[in-house]
Amino acid sequence: MLRLATIGCLVLAACASSGTTADIPQSRTATGGVLVGGGGYGDTGGVQTTTRESNITTVGLTAPAPKLWPELVQLFQELGLPVTGADTTKLLVASGGQRLRTIDKVPVGRFFDCPATGYGNSAGSGDVFVTVQAQLLPVTAELSELRLEANSHVRLSTNNHVVCRSTGRLEARFRDALMKSSAKVGG
Repeated sequence: MLRLATIGCLVLAACASSGTTADIPQSRTATGGVLVGGGGYGDTGGVQTTTRESNITTVGLTAPAPKLWPELVQLFQELGLPVTGADTTKLLVASGGQRLRTIDKVPVGRFFDCPATGYGNSAGSGDVFVTVQAQLLPVTAELSELRLEANSHVRLSTNNHVVCRSTGRLEARFRDALMKSSAKVGG
């Protein structure tokens, strides 16, 4: 029972940190837990905890944040990232914990590098769950900043998942599209 309570606390902490009501910070440390072991041979199992820095990218833009808001929401749709939360006051949009095989018709493994399971990048061999949050922050009346957090993990089985690292390609797609939109809408 103590094991289940520990896992519950870790899961709640992870969920609380991925909500769409808080601003995206400049950096964040994420912690997750997985139930491991208990498969016999005297192994009683336990919780394996993983701590890592989240991948948060910041990009300066040459247009006011409110003018870029519709472009940001449209970009999520164009990339095939289902919007699971949006806050028009904070100019924050998120696609949280979605099981994806492709992003913009490109295999998820091109955007996230997941530890190998014997056959290369495990993003191609398991269920990949992707969370992307993007927020436009005003810097001045004419300038803004995009803060983007992209994370994923592969679930190999019910009690076994691996945390993936971004390759930077998804962040580059957001950066390039919003810089192009910035030039169009301007200040």
